[in-house]
Amino acid sequence: MGRKKRIWYPGAKYHITSRGIRRTTLFHNEEDRLEYLRLLEETMMLMPFFLHTYCLMTNHIHLQLETLNHSTGDIIKYLHTKYAKYFNQKISLLWTCV
Repeated sequence: MGRKKRIWYPGAKYHITSRGIRRTTLFHNEEDRLEYLRLLEETMMLMPFFLHTYCLMTNHIHLQLETLNHSTGDIIKYLHTKYAKYFNQKISLLWTCV
């Protein structure tokens, strides 16, 4: 059963959390964290919002943001799709080298 849909309106403030599948590692090293932050900045340029705070843990993230013209669903979908592609490509390259 999924969670209830968030009510969205411009100026709304949200605390967003996201975990890896089965609490697996999202960030193996500093390079991964920097890529996530780069993608977060890219997302902010395409879909502007105010980022008040963030915390990148090994297996989950916290973002506190304030929306302007885009819903949190659109923002997180874009950001996490980009990061998943980066992460999966990195992991597949590691497996092919083994």
